[in-house]
Amino acid sequence: MTVRKRRNFTHGFRLPPPFDPTTGEQEQLHYAGIHPHCAMMQIAAEDTHCDYVICRGYDPRDKRYYDYAVEDLDADPPVEARHGIAVAKPYGCRFAGLYQIGEVYPAVLPLSGGGERDGKIVRYIGQNPGRAEEECQGHPEDLEEEIVHLEDENGVNISWMLLDRGPPLFKFCTKDNHPGFGIVFEAYAPGVWNPATHDYDFTCDADHTYKIIDRDYGPPQPDAGSQGYGRWEASDAHDQIIIVVTMDCESRGACCA
Repeated sequence: MTVRKRRNFTHGFRLPPPFDPTTGEQEQLHYAGIHPHCAMMQIAAEDTHCDYVICRGYDPRDKRYYDYAVEDLDADPPVEARHGIAVAKPYGCRFAGLYQIGEVYPAVLPLSGGGERDGKIVRYIGQNPGRAEEECQGHPEDLEEEIVHLEDENGVNISWMLLDRGPPLFKFCTKDNHPGFGIVFEAYAPGVWNPATHDYDFTCDADHTYKIIDRDYGPPQPDAGSQGYGRWEASDAHDQIIIVVTMDCESRGACCA
């Protein structure tokens, strides 16, 4: 006679939790509350998004390493793409082109509370960096700015946020002749340091071309090809714009030889 083993209810299990070899104890199956985890993330893809960057790294929540790779359709069999982790930029760094592949940063799960208005909480975004409704504008304009969930291009909520020092100075090379004080023109950015030539390399295409403006009155106005250092600022007309901090007095020639 065949006797079927009695089924256990899901909530009961009637089995001890699995063994965790790292602690020597039984694994805790549930961690109550919201926990501000920390992790190290490495920039894995070109920085083309305003609000976030694609990284690879270890997620301590599910104890899994998320890698990133470009899909190779010509391979036999094709290599399956690994999409990495979308990690939010700090508000002051929410411009495309700031981060370079290979850079490593600490990241956190931010705990965002709710704003209070007329005695009641009007938002609560939990473990999500959030974003101002006006995209690519850096910091919210004021404390009344509506904050919504931050999502990647696939509509997936983003959890992690980079811990960074703020927008750094970066190298640019002008595409146009300097038009004068307060006039917008174009430049290639950012320059990438080449240790072999001890100089900066620039990519001269539409994806690396940005609006630039010189707010220093009375400086030299060099021809196209002059280099300098700038920083990002928000722009209603252009989303983001380079503010000149310092620039060559004369042109060095073409940006991309």
